[in-house]
Amino acid sequence: MRMLVVGYGGMGRLFGDFFKEAGWKVESYDISNDRSTIEANQVDEFDIILISVPMESIKDVVSELNIKKDALLVDISSVKSMARPLHELGNPVLSLHPMFGPTSPITGGHIIVVGDIPDERAEHLLDVLKRGGARLHQLSLDEHEREMKLLQALPHLLLMFNAYCMIDKGSIKNISMASPLMKIMHQLVSRMVEQNPSLYYHIVMELLKNQDWVEKSFNNFISMIKEKNEFKRVFSTIRDHSDRSISSELLQIVRLIDEPRDILEVRAQLEILDDLMVKLLSRRMELARKLAEMKKKLDQPVTNIEIEKNKINNIIRSNPHLSPVFLEKLFKLIIQWTKQVQFEQTGSMFTLAVLGPEGSFSEEAAIREVGTRLPLVYCRSIGEVFEKVENGEVTFGLVPVENSLEGIIGQTFDELVRRDVKVVGETSIRVSMCLAGKKKRRSGEGRDILTLYSHPVALAQCMSFVQSMLSDVEIQLTRSTSEAAEKVDENSVAITSRHGALMSGLDIIEEDIQDSRDNFTRFYLISKNGDNFDGGKITAMVFSVEDKPGSLLKVLEYFGKRGINMRLLVSRPSRNESGKYLFMVEVEEKVSIDDIKALERKASFLKVLGCFGNARECFQKVLKM
Repeated sequence: MRMLVVGYGGMGRLFGDFFKEAGWKVESYDISNDRSTIEANQVDEFDIILISVPMESIKDVVSELNIKKDALLVDISSVKSMARPLHELGNPVLSLHPMFGPTSPITGGHIIVVGDIPDERAEHLLDVLKRGGARLHQLSLDEHEREMKLLQALPHLLLMFNAYCMIDKGSIKNISMASPLMKIMHQLVSRMVEQNPSLYYHIVMELLKNQDWVEKSFNNFISMIKEKNEFKRVFSTIRDHSDRSISSELLQIVRLIDEPRDILEVRAQLEILDDLMVKLLSRRMELARKLAEMKKKLDQPVTNIEIEKNKINNIIRSNPHLSPVFLEKLFKLIIQWTKQVQFEQTGSMFTLAVLGPEGSFSEEAAIREVGTRLPLVYCRSIGEVFEKVENGEVTFGLVPVENSLEGIIGQTFDELVRRDVKVVGETSIRVSMCLAGKKKRRSGEGRDILTLYSHPVALAQCMSFVQSMLSDVEIQLTRSTSEAAEKVDENSVAITSRHGALMSGLDIIEEDIQDSRDNFTRFYLISKNGDNFDGGKITAMVFSVEDKPGSLLKVLEYFGKRGINMRLLVSRPSRNESGKYLFMVEVEEKVSIDDIKALERKASFLKVLGCFGNARECFQKVLKM
């Protein structure tokens, strides 16, 4: 979607940046040339135009601009009577009243939708705001005018009156020793006076249009509270209708307003901050539990990797004065803790071990099969996955067993032989490599690329592309494609998966750069308690035979005579006996106990690895997805 923001300062920039983050193409037009990305004669190219100019300037601005007749106009003014020139144009108008200022984020903020929603474009825009965390309320124009007098204009008037009295009586100089309530009011009025005074003039004038009512109400109030019994009654009435859930955190924050004068006061404020951080983390976990319950009812996954990554990137971008490495580590830890709380809340007692780190093909395969409905445990090696499954540290493990180009995965073969685990499912993913970097550019624009990071197998599978496009670039080998993505800086790129690039916050420069488009990796889902699963129609087993002519043939002939089709047969040298070979076979049938006994008589060693089907079906039975 494309949007033009007219007036790209303050609220205009706030909304423009919000919709940019949501993926919209946002342009700006402003009287200040350095804030304009288009010329005045280009305004008629836009179907959605957000107006963010001083309210008294709206009439002049719209008369100067050549606005399309059917363009959706978005009005964000506080006093809707000042926005009449927009409605007089005859265009559809979406009238919004943000109940916050330009220094507050839209996420979590309240926005009033005034009047009707004019068309589908407006509905889509509101949906983006809602999904971005804004809290929407819809009022008619009359309801809005009535409510804003009390919810907006009256508080502003009282804050100004309070501040003026303090200044007039000379008490403002002693604000540092005031109560927390007084300090909060002082901070609020200080924030007000940073804004354009004409904005608050128009807001307060809406209230004073009915000046007699304001003065009469105030005088009646003063008269009532002069009598003790009436004061008690008023106080009791207010108490019955008040929200007394003010948090101790707010009062602690007020204590941080004062500038510390010595080392003791600095330490005191640090203690307050530490206590606040713990309380806020506790609150985050409470919200995580509520969110988990909502997701469970909606059958949504616990986590969304793309949202998590975008959240961390936004935090880093919004806090340039702090170390990005530190912030990433901190919030990854907080998010991991939050996910654990959510998994506990949803009753997910299962865990799945995969070959890490984050961004690996193993993780991609796991997420595709089970989403994020159970926590992933990242392991440094295939052997570690098997070890955790065998020891009961995790419920499942997902390990690569075969690549369509490279063949059987030797380490997985060896671990299947020596570990007490069962294969309970299988899945496959297409291996698609991409070139990823810190900024978007075409693959041929490689003059500033100095280094290419890649796992050796990934590099071998993309050699034609590398020789053609990056022949002069230094190559650095890594332990995994996800590690390659993590090492990228402004002057380097990586060969990784699309998933790995997403996890590392990289841009995709070129997709499908592998030499072969038909490259697949198959994975086994393994479990310690394989006998508890119903299984499928594929049986995998490993066997060896005596070193005699015809020994192997006897085993293979058995399958042929029984009409059992073999879909896989591979051999690998035994790790225990020199000169001996182990054979791994997969047959398309659930082999019976009698068949196994007959095969054991023909082989010197036989181990049934498992009877299995699709991994997703296994998860569906266990997790009741």
